Amino acid sequence: MTMSRGFGERMAGDGEVTAPQCHSCKHYYKGTLTCAAYPYQIPIDILTNRVDHKNPFPADRDIQWEAKAN
Repeated sequence: MTMSRGFGERMAGDGEVTAPQCHSCKHYYKGTLTCAAYPYQIPIDILTNRVDHKNPFPADRDIQWEAKAN
């Protein structure tokens, strides 16, 4: 059986699916691959959670991950 994953999702060792950190960030433009930090395209390392964007990352315009309001 093949499992389908959405863009930016990855499988953890125990089969758990992890969504991109961007989805919970107040700077993320929903339905796009862009945000206030990266208005043209969010880097793949951030989208795939290889990098924790609570810390500065090249070319992020001094904007890092912040929790969006509920």
